[in-house]
Amino acid sequence: MKKKKYKALLLDIDGTIVQKGYENLPTVAVKRAIASLHKRGIPVCLATGRTIQHAKRIIDVLHITNACILNGGAAIYDPKIKKTIHSFSFDEKRKQKLITIGSALRERFLVCTTQGEFEYTGQDFSQKDVTSFYFIHLQQEEIELYTRGLAEVHNLTLHLITRGTFDGMPVIIATDADTTKIKAIHHLFEYMKIHAEDIVAVGDEENDLPMLTAVGMSVAMGNAPDNVKAQVKYIAPSVYEDGLVDVIKKFF
Repeated sequence: MKKKKYKALLLDIDGTIVQKGYENLPTVAVKRAIASLHKRGIPVCLATGRTIQHAKRIIDVLHITNACILNGGAAIYDPKIKKTIHSFSFDEKRKQKLITIGSALRERFLVCTTQGEFEYTGQDFSQKDVTSFYFIHLQQEEIELYTRGLAEVHNLTLHLITRGTFDGMPVIIATDADTTKIKAIHHLFEYMKIHAEDIVAVGDEENDLPMLTAVGMSVAMGNAPDNVKAQVKYIAPSVYEDGLVDVIKKFF
C-alpha cells in the first residue's frame, strides 16, 4: 500500500515542540527536523494557548512563516505580515463581568489579548481585544469555587488544565464559547487553502483533542495523558526524547 504524503504539519508548543515552560527552546534535533520541512516547502503551523508575547520566540527560532493559531484558538497570527488576521474577543459587558468575578475570587490573574498577556491587579483595563482569562496557581480546592463563580457568565467555555505551565499547578482558562482550536483550525485551513485530510497534527494535552480529531493524521506525544493517547492514530516518543523528530521522519 502506497504511503500517504501529508502536506502540512500543525503543532502545539508546550509539551510537544519544547518541554513545558516559557524559558525552554527547541533542541537542535527538533530545529533541524523542522528546517528540513521548510526546505521541501511543507508548511509548518503552530496551534497554542500562548499569546504572541510568548509564542514569538518559538516562531522566530523555528523560522515559522505560515499562519499560527494563538491564544488557544482565539487568534490567528500571520508571521509574514506580523499581524493578527482573525480573532474571537469578548464584548465589553462580558469582559467587565469576568474582571469583576475574577477580582472577587483572587487579587491577581492574567488577561490575554491579541497583543500579549497582562497581570490584572485592579487597574482599569481598556483593551478591546481581550480573548481569554487565565486563573493560575490554583489549589485543588479552588477549582470548584472558580468553576461555579465563572459559570455566571453566559456563553463561556472553561478549560481546566491540570498539568499547566505555571509551576505545574492547575489552571482554568476562560474563553468565549465560540473560541476553540477547532474553529480556528477551520479558518486556518481556508486561509492556507489546505485540506484537513492532508495535515498531521501533534499535541500532548486534552485541549489539543479538537485539533487532533480535525486532521488526517493525529499524533500524541509520549508524555500525553492516557485519555489523549487513546483518541489518536499514532503515539510518538515523548518531548524529552525529541519525539517530534520521529513524527517528521515517519510522515514526511
